Amino acid sequence: MNGEAQLSVFTDITIPEIVSQAGYGMNDLEPVFTVGQTYFYIAVSKDTPVSVVQAWQSSLDSLKADGTFERIYRTYLPHADLGDMLAH
Repeated sequence: MNGEAQLSVFTDITIPEIVSQAGYGMNDLEPVFTVGQTYFYIAVSKDTPVSVVQAWQSSLDSLKADGTFERIYRTYLPHADLGDMLAH
């Protein structure tokens, strides 16, 4: 922020707290490039009945459809790019 560096690389998880502790807000930064993207998965045993997997998927789809998923996610990572994670 004081001109010592023109570019820095951070994660969505760490940058909000770093910026806040420095006395700034996320609106003071300009994201210019995404270096990488990480996906999260829910894994089940291959012996899990299809009906259980379908129930999990249905519940997740419902959480995404009514906005609950995004609300929970943004509680922890308010400025994260959710991109494809909101797709049903």
